[in-house]
Amino acid sequence: MSFEPGDLVADAYDREGIVIERAKRPDPEWLEIQNLSEMRTHKDSQWWTLFPLGGGSVQMPEPLMRFLRKATREDFRLAEGNANDYAAGILRRIFGECGDR
Repeated sequence: MSFEPGDLVADAYDREGIVIERAKRPDPEWLEIQNLSEMRTHKDSQWWTLFPLGGGSVQMPEPLMRFLRKATREDFRLAEGNANDYAAGILRRIFGECGDR
């Protein structure tokens, strides 16, 4: 499955989040300190930056993500309400690029 900005996905922890952009593969040192060992097995996969609906930002390898649906206006509003100013701006830009859902 190929993802794109504006998709709503579940990450490896089953948190719902909005796909923001492709991420560069993390450094091996970063992978070694991750609690979820499956992250290390997908070091050569495509990685994505996600904004969980509850706030924050995570990087996740594509094989550990599950497509739920295209994010709705309500999903974007929820994520935006839990985001800092910088992340909220990114969400507004992506929502604008994805059209009025």
